[in-house]
Amino acid sequence: MCHVNCLFFLFFALLSYSIILPSVRQVRAYNQFNCMSGMMIGMTVGMMSGFLTGYLIGATNGMFIGGVFGMIVGIGLGIWMGSCCGVMGFMEGIMAGFMGGLMGAMTAIMLLNDNLKAMTVIVFIICSIILIALNYMIYQEKKENQRENKESHLTLIGLSGILMALTIWLMIYGPKGGVFN
Repeated sequence: MCHVNCLFFLFFALLSYSIILPSVRQVRAYNQFNCMSGMMIGMTVGMMSGFLTGYLIGATNGMFIGGVFGMIVGIGLGIWMGSCCGVMGFMEGIMAGFMGGLMGAMTAIMLLNDNLKAMTVIVFIICSIILIALNYMIYQEKKENQRENKESHLTLIGLSGILMALTIWLMIYGPKGGVFN
């Protein structure tokens, strides 16, 4: 079962999804980007989502589960967002999601006995700054263009609910690595 520390990491998971997913909506609003911007979008979304989810699940469940979950989320979102410019953004999303998921989980495990909670706050702040900068980059590039897609917030709410439900289930009932047994 989940102990009190789990609530701390669940809180930061909720905050993380609330900072990652607006980037998804921003990219989907314009759909097409030049190659360099698309690569940056795929890399940033893949790396930040993979790192944050890998780190938070790794802190409660261990390196394997954290790494796998971080890779799945990072690669999935990285591919989805990076494909706004073609194959190069797609590839960047895969590479960044793969690397971010494993690195996040590994970082959490390395910090288990050394200020893990303090580093969680620092990691969240830095990742938030990077994602806000990505949203600003998209705004700067597309401010003269009309939105191509005017969708409701339903996609964002649904994706947020799914990710949060998976995160809660994994942290509370998911398998724990050797360090946590």
